[in-house]
Amino acid sequence: MRMTEEAAMSRYAMVLLACALGGCGAGSAAPAADAGGLPVTAGADAAAGVSASYVVPAGPDTPETSYPVANVKTEVNDGVFRVDYHMPKLLVGNDQQISLRGPLDAAGRIATVSGDAGTAACDLMPGNGLALRCNEMLTGIVVDVAGVRQIAQTTAPSSVDLYVAVAARFSGEPIGALELR
Repeated sequence: MRMTEEAAMSRYAMVLLACALGGCGAGSAAPAADAGGLPVTAGADAAAGVSASYVVPAGPDTPETSYPVANVKTEVNDGVFRVDYHMPKLLVGNDQQISLRGPLDAAGRIATVSGDAGTAACDLMPGNGLALRCNEMLTGIVVDVAGVRQIAQTTAPSSVDLYVAVAARFSGEPIGALELR
């Protein structure tokens, strides 16, 4: 069944409200494993029913890898979309705030956003269980591979080499997707 634009915008407004009330904050979830075998924890606010993740696509020697993201904040105001969040430390090795903003298209569905960290195309109604998907090119961030190694040694000791490999590849090719469910 195809969702009408009005129903989709209503659903999106409910997701934004849930984020506002619950902060899209980090919930507590037991580690799971993604398709690449890496441990993953939910960056979700279970009470609000919203989870967020940053997905790095597969590379020649690394699997697609998903990282939880907490406290994603989104806003639509006067035809401008804004998204703010912190990059996963297990991917970049340190605390880096991402803030992107830009105009929505005439349908209010696609936003072309940019900021100091880079650029993205955000789909506010992507479907397939997603409430938001921003395909990003983050050329303004700095990846601390030694920091990733240190974090991985304490949080995912059996996968240190894989997390370091994904971070090293991401430092040279900083593309990924922020997804909200």
